[in-house]
Amino acid sequence: MPCRKTTLAILLLGLAGAAQAELLLVYSVQRHGARNVLNKTATLKETDANGGPTLLPQGQRQAYDAGLSFRDRYLNSSACANGLSCLDASLVDSEPEYGVVGSADGIFNNFNTLIRSSSLDRAIMTARSFLDAVFPPINQPTDTTYLPDRQQVVPVYSQAADGDAIIRGYTACPAYDNRLLEWYASPEFQEKEMESQAFRDAVATQAATIDVKLNTSLTEWWNVFDGFNVYRTYNLGNEMPPVDNETFAEMQELAYWLETSKMRSNLTGNLLGGALLADLLEFLDKAVTVISANVLPNIYYKLVHLSGHYNTQLGVLGALEIDQDPAAADVTWFSKIPSLAALMAFELHGDASGDQSPQDLAVRLVMQDGPEADYVTIPLPCASPGDSAEVLAGAGSCSFDSFRALAAPKALNTLDDWCDACENDSWTACQLLAATRALNTSTDAAGTESGSSDDSGTGLSSGAVAGIAVGCALAGAVLAVLATTMYGRRARAKMAHDQLMSVHGSLPSTV
Repeated sequence: MPCRKTTLAILLLGLAGAAQAELLLVYSVQRHGARNVLNKTATLKETDANGGPTLLPQGQRQAYDAGLSFRDRYLNSSACANGLSCLDASLVDSEPEYGVVGSADGIFNNFNTLIRSSSLDRAIMTARSFLDAVFPPINQPTDTTYLPDRQQVVPVYSQAADGDAIIRGYTACPAYDNRLLEWYASPEFQEKEMESQAFRDAVATQAATIDVKLNTSLTEWWNVFDGFNVYRTYNLGNEMPPVDNETFAEMQELAYWLETSKMRSNLTGNLLGGALLADLLEFLDKAVTVISANVLPNIYYKLVHLSGHYNTQLGVLGALEIDQDPAAADVTWFSKIPSLAALMAFELHGDASGDQSPQDLAVRLVMQDGPEADYVTIPLPCASPGDSAEVLAGAGSCSFDSFRALAAPKALNTLDDWCDACENDSWTACQLLAATRALNTSTDAAGTESGSSDDSGTGLSSGAVAGIAVGCALAGAVLAVLATTMYGRRARAKMAHDQLMSVHGSLPSTV
């Protein structure tokens, strides 16, 4: 088993002067582990294949190792106590258990633990592998309490892609797509195209030596890099010609530039991370309400984990505009994408010696760039050097009130808000919201008209006529939703492809 650096990381992140500190909530977001080849369009759309590329055995191990580090950091009392990072010490045991309600020792269960995933194979399987380490097998199972193999089972909740704004909204946000298309036509992008043209042409020529034809345009460069990376590392996917380490490093550097540039806050705004911020604030607010009331039992979600994708992680950083903060200039994720199985976590800290009112709470953001890396702090823009929040939770932390003031204006609190901001008219939920608005508008207009009518012998009152009109509008809206759901996907794919063609000429369709 690889040696982990968790203990060192905890010591490095020790809370200065925080002898009374108490960790009250962890909200974590993880990237999946290694998977098979993933082709995607220049606007982050993927194949329609059910589940997408599968998680590889190596990816399962990466997620499992990340779970071991997570358990040591937050749940294993023999390790986390050294760094004052135990998640609510009353819940922690040396071997954390899930699902046993009412234990005197305190147990994780569905009243305080929530694990969610995108609907894709690689994310669901990452969550399962991660949890196998976070909640390890029980030493003394019984026939009525645990499975015969003694493995704990923790539920993973998932939502269909049509409606998943929190984890995979980045794949269905036309407003963001338009910003990307504009950036592809920008002087910055065109300069990078010219600078990298010779290298990309050389890669295409080398691939042609084994009869592999690649689209090496800069907008499609992710697919080139990913094809080489997966084949080179795992011997999977289409055959690729051998390349030396220097050439591969240059391929990777260009891919990282492309992918991290797409996630800058000046492009993403709050479109890709606003829904997740709203979700985070909802859990924080509920926790603070319960904690501040100081009434037992203090039941709230203390461990919330999302299994997703690097765009999920970078979208949140973009929404918080952390890349614009000079204090975060050294955060590696602004120059390279998060590593496989990388994890970021928002921590809510309290002062165990105080009343746990909002002004006594602090929020810290940490990241682990892959299971072998140390946990390090990502400084928050609301941090104030030397204030009580940093004394409590460490440098780069904010008071709860300051973090809320930072995040709340950027949060997209309802699906309605997200549909509007992203200009999404393809998801069924967004269409129904639009139809409801149209229906309400028709009802209001009809009601106003019926109030001024004299009903002069037509056999139908103006109100009845208005009711028929509203009914027809609703029926039409439902039919429109069904029609768009059935036939809209192909039209939207063609529209996105046509937009790209208008920017860069003829581009082949992505499978």
